[in-house]
Amino acid sequence: MRIDVIGRHGLVVTEPIRACAVEKSDRLLAHFSGVTAVEFCLEVEDAHGSKDFCVEMVVSADRHEDFVSRSCGDDLYLAIDAAAKKVDRQIRDYKDRLSQHRS
Repeated sequence: MRIDVIGRHGLVVTEPIRACAVEKSDRLLAHFSGVTAVEFCLEVEDAHGSKDFCVEMVVSADRHEDFVSRSCGDDLYLAIDAAAKKVDRQIRDYKDRLSQHRS
């Protein structure tokens, strides 16, 4: 599985940020083994003196369109966690639909 962590708008991706993203994406394999690639796009938005971090997470999977989630917040690690939870929920819903269809 390929994991890409990209920083935009001047955001520098440090090793702890990359480790957090890798940890969150590894959890996806527990639910769905068809994950082929995970991409995190991390952005910082300066609006009226306050910094907001936005995370877009794109998960490519076999035999399915990409799972996409976006989360924003004032803490980058919480935004990564929220985006990962959204994608995790999408994958679990997809797996539930597959199991209901087959039964």
